[in-house]
Amino acid sequence: MEKADSGPQVYHLKGFVVHAGQGLSYGHYYALVKSQGKWINFNDTHVSIVEDIETHTYYGVPPTFNGQSHPCAYMLLYESEDSLKNLP
Repeated sequence: MEKADSGPQVYHLKGFVVHAGQGLSYGHYYALVKSQGKWINFNDTHVSIVEDIETHTYYGVPPTFNGQSHPCAYMLLYESEDSLKNLP
């Protein structure tokens, strides 16, 4: 996506929703959000900080892993670099 007055717009991954289970109608959903440079896992009442490398296992991996269900990103959330520049 390009803006009319400048070059291409740059986006950064800000968070994503994860699905774990067999099929979209079954299973469990939770979210990971990046805040102050750290990834935070919000899974019901359990909240924890996770390493950047752990987040890579949720996307780019097949939805089945050795015949077992594997948690995978269901929805990715991005933030534009311009919006980050305009923060106080």
